[in-house]
This record gives sequence, structure tokens and C-alpha cells, in this order.
Amino acid sequence: MRTPAYVLSFPIVAACLAARPAVAQEPQHQMRQERPPARLESVAVAEAPAIDGQPSDAIWNYARALQVAADKVWPKPEPHRTAVVLKSAHTKTHIYFLVRWKDESKDDASHKPWVWNASSGAYAEGPEREDMFTLAFQHTGAFTADMLSGEPGVWDVWQWKATRTNPQGYAMDRTHRYTPEKPEGKARSYTARDGRTIWITRPEDAGDTVEKKQPAPEERASDRVPQYLPGTPSGSAADVRAKGVWADGWWTLELERKLDTGHADDTAFDTELVYRMAVAAHDRTGDMDKASGAIELAFVPSLPTAEIARITGVEGMLKDGEYKISVAQSDLDVKVDGFPIIPPMGTTSWVAFMPIGREAMIMGDLVLLEDEFRPVQSALIERGLTITAIHNHFLRDTPKVMFMHVGGHGEPLALAGSVRAVLDKVAELRRAKGLAAQARSVPSTLDGVALSRILGHPGQSSAGVYKVVIGRPDVDLRDMGVPVTTFSGFNTWMAFQGTPERAAVAGDFTMLAGEVEPVIRVLATAGIEVTAVHNHMVHEQPRVFFLHFWGVGRAEDLARGLKAGLDAQRR
Repeated sequence: MRTPAYVLSFPIVAACLAARPAVAQEPQHQMRQERPPARLESVAVAEAPAIDGQPSDAIWNYARALQVAADKVWPKPEPHRTAVVLKSAHTKTHIYFLVRWKDESKDDASHKPWVWNASSGAYAEGPEREDMFTLAFQHTGAFTADMLSGEPGVWDVWQWKATRTNPQGYAMDRTHRYTPEKPEGKARSYTARDGRTIWITRPEDAGDTVEKKQPAPEERASDRVPQYLPGTPSGSAADVRAKGVWADGWWTLELERKLDTGHADDTAFDTELVYRMAVAAHDRTGDMDKASGAIELAFVPSLPTAEIARITGVEGMLKDGEYKISVAQSDLDVKVDGFPIIPPMGTTSWVAFMPIGREAMIMGDLVLLEDEFRPVQSALIERGLTITAIHNHFLRDTPKVMFMHVGGHGEPLALAGSVRAVLDKVAELRRAKGLAAQARSVPSTLDGVALSRILGHPGQSSAGVYKVVIGRPDVDLRDMGVPVTTFSGFNTWMAFQGTPERAAVAGDFTMLAGEVEPVIRVLATAGIEVTAVHNHMVHEQPRVFFLHFWGVGRAEDLARGLKAGLDAQRR
């Protein structure tokens, strides 16, 4: 069955209702308001990932991550959220999902076992519950973001269960059917928001199921007997392969299904269309169930990274669907207060390519000498790129270096050509000055482990510089509606060089408006110089500011001052 061109889904409270009795009146906390849908882009790839619960397959680097908030909707009314991170990819025949969500406990040993009760002389259902994750897609019917709207519809539902389906490597494939009239067979009724009664049935797809339920034994066999036994699915019930792995307080789940299974009870995905879906994370099923709002699912091509590298002449790095090229400005011999400012200290030009459907957006930062601005500006404008900021990062630097932030939007290879023209213009200007790239490093005896311990974040050493980069996952930053990530420049960083007794640190705090004044005050009190406060973007939401700093002193004292700045942001 071909699904409508703009298919829509529900927030999956239904996934956790099966074990609940029918209710006469809907509690307020179960009711869901429709939100503007987030967008999950399924990127086209040539190879399939291994469905093993390990996100190490190279294809996942092409897929952009979407983080959605899953709200706690059962059983208690107090607000609670958990972050769910989603990726999707597709080949010509299959669609794949990579899901990660936080769960402090691993619950996969048992689900509702039969436990012998010596007092009654019979088995009773035990308290153990498994972890579970659900994906749902609109199959037929109108969309509403509230499952209790009373609107009839059918959803294609995939349920991965840590105990009942994970060992076999599958997810349960079923449908949820909502009808205003009572259907034949087993069904549950609920009160819709307008007071009408709505009925839900949850039939499994045709074929042998992945789990087998057995009744409690009449005679005592042992203290505990499984209620569910592993099955071998067949037919439509075997459509969804899935494997989850729990580690360090997170579940990682991979799922796979044909785009079009040919089964009437499945949503058939057409890569030319846009769909809607929703997800739910269940911690000890029925205990801590959390569902998302509506999510748009769109099918997009992957960034042509090999071609971008060929056109720009720079081999970049691919991460979460974004491709970043970096050009170390090692032809510049810059010093501040006697310290060499080599590329890891902040003299690297870069441009990040971010996919937007079938097009791309770029943002980047060019390191320039003062007399290079006019010709580089002209090259940017001629090629249709934009300038979003011009400013300094350092004071007392010789020669003086300035920073030009750039942006653009369009066809990825056309953007790559524009970027190449600008990089070529910079290289031409440097050759005219007789400047040539050379290997640059600085001597260092810093204890990076000690600095990271103070800052509370890990770092990396490069050419004698110890650098720490810190993202802002607490802020959903978007520029022209496109997410801006740590990888594409939305981060705080600090780079150290020197000795434990006399070190220099340079870097950049990324801040919301209310954080600017407290951070400046704390850094100044710690003897760290604020050298610039400015924007990097023009159309970002929420508004963010970037504070550049410079400090000279004992390395651990500098780290403590910066840690105080980080703490000031949290307050």
C-alpha cells in the first residue's frame, strides 16, 4: 500500500498503554500539544551498516544527528525529559536508523517473569520490566500530535525490546489502529480530548512473531519461569532487524527495514516524499515511558565530500553529516607578548559544509593580514558568498591578524568552487609577499592531564599546544533555521602553550546574552584579558556572543580562572 505523500505520525504514548487498564477520563499529563516538527534527514549512502548496536560504521558519519526531547508522559505528572539522538540513512532498497538515549540502568534480564508464590501455591507475574524503544510512522489516516484527538488512523509501529526481541536481532513490527467505533476482537477504550471515546487495537504484523508468550505453569517447576520465550519471526513480522547495546549509561540501537516491504501492513517509503514519525523511550516499560513530538522524515543525498575535497584542494573531516576543511596559516609568523601564535593557538582558516536537503550551507573563518581584506572581500562578493563578521581575536599581535567570518548557501559543488576561489586569492596574496608555509611548533612542558582535571574537560596536544574544546549541548543554536554544532564552530575553546610556571592561553567563550557580563567579570578578576566580544553570525537564534581572551601566568592558575568562567555560565 502506497502511503500518502505527506505522511504524519503521533507522539507514542500508545506504545506504553498496552499493559494499562482502560480509563474513563484522560489525566492531564497524558495530553500532548502539537509542536512544530523537528526534521530528521535520511541520507543516501552506498553501503549498509552492520546492525550490531555499534555506531562505528563509516556511513553514519554522513548522517546528520537530530536530538529531540522525549517527555515523560506516564505514570507521573511531573515534567521530565530525556534526550534522544537520531540518525537515519538509506540505500536504494533499505532504510536504517541509529538511535541513542540515556538510561542509567540496563534492564534486559527479564520481563514479567512467572514467580512462584509459596503462600498461594501458584505463579504470579513478577515486577521485572525491560527497557524498550519505539518508532512509529503514519500508515493511513490524518495526523494529529495528540493520540487522544479522536481522529481515526493507523500507525506502523516498530518496538525494540531489550529482553524479548534484542537477543534475536529484531524489533516487533505491528500496527496501532485508532477508531471511533468499537472494533471486533481485543481493544481498549480511552476518552478523547473532546469527550468522545476512541478505541485502540494493536495487531502484530502477519507471520510468526519474534516473541512467544506462555501461560503460567499449573505446577511448580522452579521459583522463576519466563513468561516470554524467544521466537523466530517470519513474514511481515520479520521486516525490522534491530540490535541494541547498553554501555556507560546509554543505549545505542540500530534498526533496518526495506523501504517497501510489499506488505500491506507496513508503511512504504518513497524517497521523493516527506513523512512524519515519532519515537518513545521506555525505561523499565510502563515505569518511565517518554515520547517525542512529531518528527519530519526526509530523504536527502549525502554531501559529495570527495568532490568538495577535489574542488577546494583540501582534504576535510566528515562528522555527523557535516564536512569541514581546515587550512593552517603556517605561512604567518605571528607573536603576542613574545609567544608564537601557531595554528593550534587560533590561526587556522576553516569552512564547514552543512547539508540542507539537496543543497548546503557554509560557514567559516578566514585568518587574514590587514592589507588582504579588500581583495579577499571582493573575491567573496564576486562568488556570491557573504561576510557575517570582521574582527580581531588578539591584542598586541605582530603582524596584526584579523578574522573574517563567511557564509553561503547553494549547491554544494558550486559553494566548493567559490571557497576554492577565495582560498586561491589568499594564497596569491601571500606568494606576492614572499610568504611560504612552514612547519611550526612550540616547546612545551605542560601537564595536559592536570589542566583537564581542573577544567573538567579532556583536551588534545598538537605541535606543543594543549587544546580543550567544549560544546554547548544545552543550547539549540540555529542559523537561518539550520543547526549549528560544535563541529561547525559553536564551541568554547582554550589553547595552552609554555611551561607550568609560565604559560600562555588563548581562546574563545561562546555565550548567551545573559552570560556575557558574568564571564567578563570572572575572567578579569582572574587576570585573564578579554580581547574581544562580538558576533560570528547574523541570523542565529538564540542570539550568541563570542568572547576572546588572552592570559599569561602559571598554567594551573590560568586553568582555574577559565574554569571559573565556565562555572559563571552555569549560574
